[in-house]
Amino acid sequence: MSQDCPTCGNPIDGAPARCPFCDSPLSGHHAQSARATPAGRFHIVVNLETGRPTVEEALAILERRLDTARRQGVKVVKVIHGYGSSGVGGDIKQAVRRALPQYRSQGLIQDFAAGEEFTKRSAVVRRFPKLKDDRDVGRGNKGVTVVVL
Repeated sequence: MSQDCPTCGNPIDGAPARCPFCDSPLSGHHAQSARATPAGRFHIVVNLETGRPTVEEALAILERRLDTARRQGVKVVKVIHGYGSSGVGGDIKQAVRRALPQYRSQGLIQDFAAGEEFTKRSAVVRRFPKLKDDRDVGRGNKGVTVVVL
């Protein structure tokens, strides 16, 4: 028996309890809660540019939104942090990209990919094929980072 994971869209053979690609529950009431993410999506967008926050405020917003997304069963968060007016990287971008390795080592996130590495062949897109349709795939957008929870 073959089915597609309702979260990541990968084909799954047999009847495992969890998706071998994204680790989402596949049976019982847990499968329903995994699909019951905001607007029925497996990923959300967090825009850290809204309201022109300070670096500290932006990091606090990011932490809160990642925590909320994790509790809602969201698997992927696209973080919009901008790339700075200089074109070499704004303060928020740099702070986010310094914080994410720490979040990963603390077990708060599984992985992340800079927008420059967010392509149809990237590991995050291979793991979550639904992301092929994201508007930033393959654009080399330095103002975003994709986070896997």
